[in-house]
Amino acid sequence: MTLSRSASYALSVLSIAIFAGCSGGSPSSGLPASTGMNNAALSALIGNRADTILVNAPQAQPDHHKSWVSPDAGNQHTLLFISDDVTFDVYIFTLPKMKLEGTLTGFSTPEGECTDAAGNVWITNTGTDQIFQYSHAGTLINTLSDPGDPDGCAVDTKTGDLAVANYNISSHDAQGDIVVYTHASGTPAQYTCPGSDGVDNAVFIGYGPRGSLWVDGHATSGAYFALCGGSSPSALSPIPISGGTIYSPGLVQWDASDKTWYVGDQYCGHAAATCIYPVSGSGVLGPAINLSTYNGSNVCDLAQGVIGPGFTYLAGGDYNYCKNANTAAYRWPFPGGGSPTNYNDTVVQAPVGAAISTK
Repeated sequence: MTLSRSASYALSVLSIAIFAGCSGGSPSSGLPASTGMNNAALSALIGNRADTILVNAPQAQPDHHKSWVSPDAGNQHTLLFISDDVTFDVYIFTLPKMKLEGTLTGFSTPEGECTDAAGNVWITNTGTDQIFQYSHAGTLINTLSDPGDPDGCAVDTKTGDLAVANYNISSHDAQGDIVVYTHASGTPAQYTCPGSDGVDNAVFIGYGPRGSLWVDGHATSGAYFALCGGSSPSALSPIPISGGTIYSPGLVQWDASDKTWYVGDQYCGHAAATCIYPVSGSGVLGPAINLSTYNGSNVCDLAQGVIGPGFTYLAGGDYNYCKNANTAAYRWPFPGGGSPTNYNDTVVQAPVGAAISTK
């Protein structure tokens, strides 16, 4: 979610809720009664990543420098792309060492990212309703126009179809919160997940086996979280969560190594921390996977982490509005979680999207 889109939600009550969960140590069990708001009202405020961080969110400061990419970047086997909601840049890091190899500039609120079978990275540019395709070496290849406010994206590596979650497509007089570009080209088909428990404002999206698709976001009923899935984009239906609670939409990914869906929660335990859950096809949550910063504190807000090839690590950026560590790009063991193996805290300010490109 963007910082700019949620500026109207910067209410003083939110700071009470945030700082209750940012006081250090383990996440708190809930929000203080002194807010004077019921759960439904609070849900409207903390229902997505941006709303939980707004009080401490820095103002956007677009980087007007030219893009640069190291001549060696294209020779690196594995690269991590991280989009930033403050600088409007996309940073390129090596994996596993997290060395900065390039900075792509000229975006307007870059958000979600995904990778195709060739290692090209798609980046949703929410400020202009476009999706850009960059090569492994950081060269712009293609541009698509989106009918809404594009957030997360996913590529079916077998068909090449590109699916995009749209947070507010209805404001563009269109129908459908999920769009799919056949072979990542042309005019997209639009789809919905119907019902009161369906997704109204889609955030993150992921392809599974045989063209199946999952997407999370806000519910049509106004609830803070909804999850939908289906054997195809046209077969989406609500997936009720059981065995726990997800409070804020996060990453949605299928991992072929263990044949499991993973869904992130950007407000884990109703507090300022991020965790990731394995989720069964019927919506049953497994044990939470918790993540730590380089100094052992809770990861404050991982928006879109990405599971690395071979199911051995997770990479992404933590916007540490809790002030218990520097905002940084990370690589964590997965599915073990815990402390990072590598990180870089030199450039990112408000990371959102993440994609791993292999060559």
